[in-house]
Amino acid sequence: MADIAVDLEIARPPAEVRAWWTQAPDDYRASDPREQPHRIVTLSRTPEEWKVLTYWRVPPLRNLRVPETFRFRPDGWDVDVGLPLGLAQKDEFTLAATPGGTRVSIRVTIRARNAWGRLARPAFLRFARRSYARTWRAAAKLCERDAPRLDPSFAR
Repeated sequence: MADIAVDLEIARPPAEVRAWWTQAPDDYRASDPREQPHRIVTLSRTPEEWKVLTYWRVPPLRNLRVPETFRFRPDGWDVDVGLPLGLAQKDEFTLAATPGGTRVSIRVTIRARNAWGRLARPAFLRFARRSYARTWRAAAKLCERDAPRLDPSFAR
């Protein structure tokens, strides 16, 4: 069972949503200050997998560098996130076409990798439950605005 579940409605076709979320340049730097992560550096990419380092703004005025591995599925993708403090996170993104665009269902599981993780997990879960939905709602708005326009014959 997921620790966090968020559903987003984005008024763009699934192919455009997927492209915005998973096809960044090799060294992406956000121009919109609301965007998190604000930098994505590609380590490797194949049709099945994308390994990146993501950079997140965290108080006070620091960058948190997080390794992430995307694994692509026909209906979405999974992301293994290497959190600090002995924690590991798995995000499952599932896309479904709707009459108005795309429903993005995100399910997050956070687990402890060691004793530090067992200590840190309750506090991190409280933080994640407060902030993740807000971050993904902001991402959905950016995606709706900025996703690449694809040829309609490919955007199904």
